[in-house]
Amino acid sequence: MTGVVFARQMLAPGERENDAGALVCASMPMVLLVFWLIVSYKVNIINPTVSAYAVEILALCAALIAFYELAGFAYGRPKAIRSIFWSQFAAFLCITALPDDRTGGQQLMLAAIAGMLLFQSYLTASNIRPAVSGPVGGAQ
Repeated sequence: MTGVVFARQMLAPGERENDAGALVCASMPMVLLVFWLIVSYKVNIINPTVSAYAVEILALCAALIAFYELAGFAYGRPKAIRSIFWSQFAAFLCITALPDDRTGGQQLMLAAIAGMLLFQSYLTASNIRPAVSGPVGGAQ
């Protein structure tokens, strides 16, 4: 579902970002990550070795914050530098969590999340424009 949402966001960037579809699409990855955090906690609560799942939890938390920052663009409160930082940091943690002992599906999802965040941070960085001071349009 998140992949379909990501494809929809990438196919129509900037088109009516305040409509309901864009807002739902911006929120869907966060729903996935919250669900994954809850399931990961339920599965690993009986495991006394915290180091076995700590990197996964940190990667999921950082990815959740990154998608929250990226959703700010759809909700009209963009913070480009914050979203680039959290996207890069979360992608690093997702890639770091890949070699751990997980099922193939979880590794694929971590790799996909890392790819999505790296692509989003690239798009955000390539579209940063300098702020215009004064009235709109630069009129004096």
